[in-house]
Amino acid sequence: MTGSKTMGYRYRVYPNKEQQIFFAKTFGCCRFLYNKMLEDKQTYYKQTGKWLNCKPSDYYDAYPFLKEVDSRALKNTWLNLIKAYQNFFKNPNKNNFPKFKRKHISKDSYTTEQNKGRNTIRVTGNKINLPKVGLIKAVIHRPLPDGAVIKSATVTRTKSGKYYVSLTVEQAVKPCKPVQPNFDTTLGIDFSFRSFYVDSNGFSPGNPHFYCQLEEKLKREQKKLASKVKGSNNWIKQKIKIEKIQEKIKNRRKDFCHKLSREIADTYNTVCIEDFSLKEFAGSRQLGKSMFDCGFGMFRNFLKYKLAEQGKFLITIDKWFPSSQICNNCGYVNHNLKIDEKQWICPSCGLTLDRDINAALNIRSEGLKQICK
Repeated sequence: MTGSKTMGYRYRVYPNKEQQIFFAKTFGCCRFLYNKMLEDKQTYYKQTGKWLNCKPSDYYDAYPFLKEVDSRALKNTWLNLIKAYQNFFKNPNKNNFPKFKRKHISKDSYTTEQNKGRNTIRVTGNKINLPKVGLIKAVIHRPLPDGAVIKSATVTRTKSGKYYVSLTVEQAVKPCKPVQPNFDTTLGIDFSFRSFYVDSNGFSPGNPHFYCQLEEKLKREQKKLASKVKGSNNWIKQKIKIEKIQEKIKNRRKDFCHKLSREIADTYNTVCIEDFSLKEFAGSRQLGKSMFDCGFGMFRNFLKYKLAEQGKFLITIDKWFPSSQICNNCGYVNHNLKIDEKQWICPSCGLTLDRDINAALNIRSEGLKQICK
């Protein structure tokens, strides 16, 4: 018995000048339509107290330039606005209310859908075909699997000027049988600012500090930007330099988290980890920068879906569980353990305990207890 699964494939593309102009027009039209529809909805509600039901086709006569771009991209822009309102109604507060998109600040992207009868989105050799664009040069580093059906494509332009196409693909997969967890194939992970994490085997990958590595270079380039006239050609060039540095930091961090989570997911059947709030650390003046730099939340998300793909488990332990205070040998609870103590001696059994390794061992034990319930 087989089922279907939706996957995403992201490719770097190299459009020519005409294609770049078309993308710029589409980004602008999608942003304009979103803002115009949002403005009309707000005005109509203030005047009548009712919600305005409008569609992209209602604006074609007044704004004929909208006909120059992909109509499916405009349709998805309309659907995004509807979704934004639905999210607001689910949790009504000022922060959730739909906001106007701003040029140079909002993300430059649009989504188009597959025309089933014409197969307008397809991968041909080292090129990708898109509606109203044609074939675009691409780096196909991950070929689509046989029998995969392309559902949609999202074109994105990064702030550094790079173009990407993300394909949403539906493919047939065999359902994975859940793996039976046991002690030998279970890993406990304790988060650590100093070393990213420490596991129950005593291994630590070390925190690469990608932002700190390029922080001084980033400061120099930002200082140069501050001395230039905002909006000038030199200001735009300098802005792109800064975006490239920031993009490099992000890509390094993402690559590190992907490789590390893949290695763990392929080695262990069950991973136990604390379910603490990363936002609490990120809001700290002392720890905020370090928290954002390590990318542990990204690592945790990658690990979760990679384990699930293989029928494996990610067990989360309550954040109030005293993993550091419990002796993994005899179960003694040291309520007087201070936050700066890296080692402590158990008064009950006399064992010398490393704080992080001891916590990882206790997290693994607690995770196994939850599975066996």
